[in-house]
Amino acid sequence: EAHIPAERIEVLENGVRLERFLDVGVEARRRVREPLLLPDSAFVVGTVGSLTAVKNQTLLISAVAQLTEARVDVRLLIVGDGPLRESLAQQALEVGIADRVCFTGWREDVPALLSAMDAYVCSSASEGMSNAVLEAMAAGLPIVTTDVGDNAVMIQNHRDGLIVEPHSATALAQALRTLVFAPDLRRRLGAAARARARLYNFEQVVRRYERYYRIL
Repeated sequence: EAHIPAERIEVLENGVRLERFLDVGVEARRRVREPLLLPDSAFVVGTVGSLTAVKNQTLLISAVAQLTEARVDVRLLIVGDGPLRESLAQQALEVGIADRVCFTGWREDVPALLSAMDAYVCSSASEGMSNAVLEAMAAGLPIVTTDVGDNAVMIQNHRDGLIVEPHSATALAQALRTLVFAPDLRRRLGAAARARARLYNFEQVVRRYERYYRIL
């Protein structure tokens, strides 16, 4: 077992290039949605990540399925690829929302895809410091995230986003339902998340890394 003095330990955060995630406006949002067959009027819940067990998109599909009674056209946009794609598509079919779920596969245009979303979800069972959450913050999206890893460090509950217990589709669905019917809350959380993302500005994080290596 290593014994490292506490004063020698420093936490260095991940960073995000804020300029990549500026608001692209209504017209660009429409252009992104159209080829994905996402109506302008739909409430789009999105997530970005590998389609693997640890990212737990299974939980997100279950939560969105609980929103089918909502008086809003709720769609789910899943960005990324991985070994669970077929099983996730089968799950969406079995719970009756296959026509509401869009799988994009692996994409390089994540900032544009974030602009098509009304809310961002991290449903992971485990995380470190999620780059995808940082990017959603920089994009000014209201965020719902499970309380794992550093999610509760990046997001302050009810201030920059909503934090729910992991593995609970009901808790996740309740948080999403809150956002669906509270546009003012969505705007407030999204603006706060974007402001908080400045703490993780890539250039500032790089300087912290450089300073750390100089003092080693």
